[in-house]
This record gives sequence, C-alpha cells and structure tokens, in this order.
Amino acid sequence: MERALGRALQSEPGTGYQYSNVGYSLLAAIIELRSGLTYEAYLQQALFDPVGMRRTGYQLPQRNPLQR
Repeated sequence: MERALGRALQSEPGTGYQYSNVGYSLLAAIIELRSGLTYEAYLQQALFDPVGMRRTGYQLPQRNPLQR
C-alpha cells in the first residue's frame, strides 16, 4: 500500500487519464486486513461459493492451466 499511495500523480486531477489497476490492489489489501483472509479465500467464501460458482476464482494455482 505504501508503494501505491506514495507515488506522485501522473497528472493533476481532472486533466489527464491513465488506466491503472492499483485501485484493485488497494481493495484486495483492505479486504485482507479487515477479513483476516487472503483475497482469494475471501472471494471464494463471500462471493463464489454462495452463488454456486464452483469453477471460478481469483488465482487457483491448483487448477489445470487450460481451465484458467
């Protein structure tokens, strides 16, 4: 989080646009801190399992690479 929040802005707010996923990384870090789970485990428990998404996940390293 320090690395993401410590960087200088690429442009003044409202004057430019550059896509970044850093917001998702910050969200994952907040979820991990608050839930006590890894981001992947939290998504599995709070989102995928309740709606029956058995073949969906965040990282799933144990899955067949052809199913990613």
